[in-house]
Amino acid sequence: MESCKVCGARTDVTHEGLLLARYRVSYHLCRVCEYWCTDEPTWLDEAYSEAIAATDTGLMMRNLHVARVLRAVLTRFFEPGTYVDWAGGYGVLVRLMRDAGFDFYWQDRYAQNLFARGFEWADDGRSGAATLVTAIEVLEHAPDPVVLLQECLAGSGADSIFLTQELHSGGSDQDWWYLAPVTGQHVSFFSAKTLVALGDRLGMNVLSAGTSHLFTSGPIKQPRFARAVWSAKLPDRLTGRGRSTMTLADHETLTRGLMSGPIQPVQDR
Repeated sequence: MESCKVCGARTDVTHEGLLLARYRVSYHLCRVCEYWCTDEPTWLDEAYSEAIAATDTGLMMRNLHVARVLRAVLTRFFEPGTYVDWAGGYGVLVRLMRDAGFDFYWQDRYAQNLFARGFEWADDGRSGAATLVTAIEVLEHAPDPVVLLQECLAGSGADSIFLTQELHSGGSDQDWWYLAPVTGQHVSFFSAKTLVALGDRLGMNVLSAGTSHLFTSGPIKQPRFARAVWSAKLPDRLTGRGRSTMTLADHETLTRGLMSGPIQPVQDR
């Protein structure tokens, strides 16, 4: 019987699964906070031979949707500042947010930055502090979600985290599509109770609307957050959201950099 990495309570084995078609592992469910996870994942190096799984056909659609949600949430609840997309993959979301006028930066130790080159975040303190850090479809990849979220906060200097996460309703469905055993990359799973427990560990409130979740110490209320997420479905002309795009300014910045040598990460904010 293992202890839960989120709340420390006892866990029970729910079933066994076959990951990457050859690793037989057990899934463990916390009796208290409903954190659901695999055995300690010793197969991750193999699972991440490619940073983005070939089966992730929703990558572009997800980024387009999240960009709209973030535009609504950031406009309503946060002062203009800098933002970091943690474990940002190929940089699609960073580019979309910069195109929409938000000063976003990319961070990912395992993926290649293809779309936001020149706007890398230095998580060693040289980049200062961000207003908010995002972690989009990241938490399910973390062997220890508490450690990951603490790294997001420490590495970005932010005091709020926006993340997206599919939630389970009790951790008993071994056929749940989100377990994704074929790729071996999903090792942690969460319910609404788990998110509250994570918030308690971080000393933050948790606001949720669908798959969008905000960890914050600020005074934002749940109904207002839910309305902001819902408003992302409306056309921009009805919501009054409008910022000057950073597309051309970024182009000019990178062009000047190329004139003096290879593109380097942008550090001056």
